[in-house]
Amino acid sequence: MRLPDTPPADIDLSGFIRPGDTICWGQIAGEPVALTRALAAQCEKFGPVTAFCGNTYDDAIRPEHREHIRMVSIGGVGHLASLARAGALDVLPVHLSAVPRLFRQGMLAVDVLFIQVTPADGDGWHSLGIAIEWLPDWLDLARTVIAEVNEQLPRIASPHRVHRSQLAATVATSRPQIQLPRAVPDEAELQVARRVADLVPDGATMQFGIGRLPDAISAALAGRRGLRVHSGLLPDAYVDLVEAGAIDPARVNTAAALYGTDQLYRFVEEHGGVELRGYSYTHDPEVLAAIPQLMAINTGLEIDLTGQVAAEKVAGLHLGAIGGQGDFLRGAARSPGGLPIIALTSTARRGTSSKIVDRLDSGVVTTPRSDVGLVVTEFGVADLRGLTLRQRAEALVGIAHPAFRDELTAAIPHHA
Repeated sequence: MRLPDTPPADIDLSGFIRPGDTICWGQIAGEPVALTRALAAQCEKFGPVTAFCGNTYDDAIRPEHREHIRMVSIGGVGHLASLARAGALDVLPVHLSAVPRLFRQGMLAVDVLFIQVTPADGDGWHSLGIAIEWLPDWLDLARTVIAEVNEQLPRIASPHRVHRSQLAATVATSRPQIQLPRAVPDEAELQVARRVADLVPDGATMQFGIGRLPDAISAALAGRRGLRVHSGLLPDAYVDLVEAGAIDPARVNTAAALYGTDQLYRFVEEHGGVELRGYSYTHDPEVLAAIPQLMAINTGLEIDLTGQVAAEKVAGLHLGAIGGQGDFLRGAARSPGGLPIIALTSTARRGTSSKIVDRLDSGVVTTPRSDVGLVVTEFGVADLRGLTLRQRAEALVGIAHPAFRDELTAAIPHHA
């Protein structure tokens, strides 16, 4: 990925930040990099503070800042994995949909909010650009809001915006957005993608994750018609689906943030068809359950023979997050015609270990077995809905890599 070459903002944050404050900011492509780098550069000026960010691909906050900045996040995605490895990250194990409620109930604090916005229009309103996420909730709660006004930030349709009168301070920048290019899927991922695509009917509403496998699934849907997207993240693959005629031009696609490259950012800005909303809406269980034919497609690091999914830790380190997986799987299970899908290749580490296991290596359950519906690997589809524990284990063994089926079969009595 390519990060913008942005110096710290020329602003004295000590006039706005108090000892003990919690500073929050938008994540991924919505990150106000000039402000977070200023925070890191000036952190010795103010007493210890807490910082909260969903995830980041910028290295502004580093392990050596831990005496001044306590970093909190919902997981170890992107650069936060390096903080986790150094023991400099506190992980909050919650669903995305729960985070706004925790702030509004006062269980989590937002004292100072950093945001990235477009220049104001003639009436003084700034667009929040390409990432909305938790910002509407934080804007209501923060004592102080400081904005990076980036003249290169795309203006995307959204009911959420901020007026210049709400801003305690602004810094002007002109920089490109963080670029998160697609990775090339391998053959096993392509096979999984084709099997998932076979489950998706025309007219369905799609949720997408991030990574090589979700991108491969998007590509495999090019032949569908009448699709719509309702997702936490909208990837570059969305552009391909629009250009292939798979997306219904009459339906509005909804996401909390754009996640990709300028190909996506500029396409959505110029062509419309996408509305950005906060997580309070995109991940709301009632909203999701009311969407017909919601295809919730998520992945994991491992799944055990009962159907429990691990998607957070590898070798004891946080590399992922609970995220919106549980929110969307539960929503799709209640959606008329919806499907809660976990898609993953059957093996990891170049085929040396199975992702379908007797017991989860990390011991951390991201999604409980009660919320897992269909599991897809390159070897088939296991529909776990309505199955007993023994039947589940047998179905999962049937889609495991053949090299590991004997040892998994021997473990079935432990779970029956």
